[in-house]
Amino acid sequence: MIQVLVALILGGTFTHLLLYNLGIKPVGAEVFAKLLLGLAWLVIGNYLPQLRSNYFLGIRTPWTLAHPEVWRKTHRISGPIWVIAGGLMILSAFLPFGRGSSWPMLILLLISAIIPVGYSYLVYRKVEESR
Repeated sequence: MIQVLVALILGGTFTHLLLYNLGIKPVGAEVFAKLLLGLAWLVIGNYLPQLRSNYFLGIRTPWTLAHPEVWRKTHRISGPIWVIAGGLMILSAFLPFGRGSSWPMLILLLISAIIPVGYSYLVYRKVEESR
């Protein structure tokens, strides 16, 4: 799944650069980057809730890796957050306030990273207290 996503991102980037250098400008580089990153966030967000505990992909904190229950709950919450953030990233590529500014993207990236990590820590503390 991830290999396909990486191949699509690289293929899309190559195609965009090729068209741009041939004088065909389908969309600006900033719009293209927002679309590509938003699409990646959507795909990964759909995949996160199904992801089993591992050391390579997912919200990998010491407490999510230590407890399967923390991993499962964290990724169940993270998936929808990443899907919403990905959709908003795609939307920001077309909104006037998003053009020429990377702030909407940066804010969405930070939100989609900070909320799951904070939530995972709260779940970890709750699991540890119940032991």
